[in-house]
Amino acid sequence: MTKVIELLDAVKKAKGIETNYALAKALELPTQRISDYYKGNRFPDATACLQIAKALGMEFGRVSAIVQLEAEKDEKKRGLWEDYFKSIGGYAASIALATIVTSIMTPSPAEAAPTIKSIENDLYYVKLQNESRIG
Repeated sequence: MTKVIELLDAVKKAKGIETNYALAKALELPTQRISDYYKGNRFPDATACLQIAKALGMEFGRVSAIVQLEAEKDEKKRGLWEDYFKSIGGYAASIALATIVTSIMTPSPAEAAPTIKSIENDLYYVKLQNESRIG
C-alpha cells in the first residue's frame, strides 16, 4: 500500500467515512480525483495535502513531504524532499515515537531506509490517534 493511500485511509478512519464519495466530500475534492489517488494515476496537490493535513491534525509540511517523497521520480529532487522532511522534524518525530513503536512492533531489516521509516512512524502515530478517538 502506498503512503498516499495510507493517508487517505487514515482520513476515512478519523472521520468515520467508508466510501470514496464521502471522502471526496470531506476533503472538498472531486470524487474522480480520489479515485485517481487510489489508482496511483495522480498525487495530491498542495490544496489536497492541506485538506488531508487538516483532517488528520497533521502539519501541512509533513503531509506534503510524504506525498512528494512518493510522487517524485527524479532522485535529485527526491533528495531535496528528503532533506526538507528531515528539517521539519521527520527524524525528531521518529525518535519521539520510537518508544511507542518499538513497544508495539519490531521493524524488519527490510525497513532500513530512515526517511521511509520516519514516514511510517508518522502514519502509525496518526493511526494510534484515530484509534484512541474511535475506541
